[in-house]
Amino acid sequence: MNFNKLALKPLAIALVLASSVAIAQSKDQDSYFLLGETAAGKSIKDVTGGTVFGMAQVGYSRNDVTTAADKRKSRSNTIAGPSDEGVQFNGMILAIEKLPEANFIPRITPLPGPMSEKFSWGFRADLHYGRDPLMSAANGIENTWQMNQGTAGIPPNANHMNYFSVPMIYAQAYAPVGLGAAVTAGRYGVNLGYEIPPSWRQAPNFFYSRSYAVVSQIDQIIGAQVSVNLMRNQYGMILGEFGFGKGYQVGRDNNDNNNVYGVIRWRSNDMSQFISYSLIAGDEQTDTTKANPMTWYPNHPIVASTGQKREHHSLVAGFMATSKLKLAGEVLYGKQEGSGNACYIVNPFLCTPFSGATYKGINAHATYKATETLRYGLRYEIFKDPQGFALTPLGTPGGTVQAITFGANIDLNKNMVLRPEIRHDWANTTNGADRFFGKTFGGAATDNKQTTISADLLFYF
Repeated sequence: MNFNKLALKPLAIALVLASSVAIAQSKDQDSYFLLGETAAGKSIKDVTGGTVFGMAQVGYSRNDVTTAADKRKSRSNTIAGPSDEGVQFNGMILAIEKLPEANFIPRITPLPGPMSEKFSWGFRADLHYGRDPLMSAANGIENTWQMNQGTAGIPPNANHMNYFSVPMIYAQAYAPVGLGAAVTAGRYGVNLGYEIPPSWRQAPNFFYSRSYAVVSQIDQIIGAQVSVNLMRNQYGMILGEFGFGKGYQVGRDNNDNNNVYGVIRWRSNDMSQFISYSLIAGDEQTDTTKANPMTWYPNHPIVASTGQKREHHSLVAGFMATSKLKLAGEVLYGKQEGSGNACYIVNPFLCTPFSGATYKGINAHATYKATETLRYGLRYEIFKDPQGFALTPLGTPGGTVQAITFGANIDLNKNMVLRPEIRHDWANTTNGADRFFGKTFGGAATDNKQTTISADLLFYF
């Protein structure tokens, strides 16, 4: 592996210094600070009941495949890695949230404790600005805003623009019906797999880079869902959820049908063990008979006048092997139908006949808590995408790609987390002559393996 020594040296020095700071730091040092503790934040909470908070993320990344010229281009790490190479502003999120009073968090997990006997409500709204909001934007909303428009003729993924998005804005209502139930309506992450978009969430998103599973799954939906406690006894807790809404990140319907999805979440009573099964299904195509067909990156690469059903299944399980070691894994499967009149579009000016695609993958995670302020993580993943569909806009070539990532989470204080990592990816392409890594806009991929060193700093405020 040909590491860039100039890049590796400062990262190694930073890791050693930060580890020393983290190990020496007292657990009780520095109180956690939120915007909600300011005068303005307290006034907002008095009026709305919601807490305001934020997060800023900056990072650094280099790989050993792209050339010096390529490194100056956008997204040369591939879609699963940090957005660009070199120093980058991944983004800043400002949010306000009020949780309903319930023994579960809708979209997330059941919780221990008795059922609330009173009605309550909640809401959340996020604003996201930086490089990564390109991935959390919705087709038919943010892509129409002038601030997100780039140079004519250049796809959004091929420039160094910052973007602005509203990844979540929803309302919730809880009722003491049965064992407890809640309704969520608006725009929200559906949390179908193990890792939860956006990638800055620490748990279970331990690493700066993303898994290929995250790339393939839906990030958010605009619709509604019902969350219901199904079981609470000595065998644990089960939360069931069912919802529907627009397709993969769209603000207006790209065809005539909504997606439907469901999740079953089991947790042991001490929350040390968990199993979740989730699925989503629905027509996923841009209907060419409608005005202004949606082909904006990264959604809806299938174009057809008839419905093209897509389904995505995920099974996640994990447990605490010891008081310090957590193990978790995910198995996923997906299928996209394709009829005789369907086209597959990565380049809006090129239509390739499309007859369908399947994909599947496994990812396994281990995290070890060395001290109160220092944790280590290891992730292995294999993702089979023979038609090159599921990883759009990485797109062609299809193949089987594997990756192993080792990293650390270092709490510099209560508000700042440093996440260095080293990642190695390798691929076997469906067409052996094709290459998978090193591809940039206007260029061809150059290699079937890639090693990346990265680190990001999360600042919670």
